[in-house]
Amino acid sequence: MKQKMIEGMHEAAEEFRKLTSRTMADTTKRAISENVAIEEQLAKMNEKTAEVHHDNKNLRRCVVAQKHQVLGSSFTNTTY
Repeated sequence: MKQKMIEGMHEAAEEFRKLTSRTMADTTKRAISENVAIEEQLAKMNEKTAEVHHDNKNLRRCVVAQKHQVLGSSFTNTTY
């Protein structure tokens, strides 16, 4: 009887290990998938940030040029 109980415990432990292994594998797959999606979003955001930064620089140059036109040579150029 004692041997039967020990075998039952070993079987239950093995089943627990298999279940845990499968569950962790699914969790790991899901985490990797989420990480890939987030990396793609960050790459898009990075591109958009660079675009906005470039546009902002151009707009600042336009503002300086317009101030030069309006104020003439009395306008001192400030760095933007």
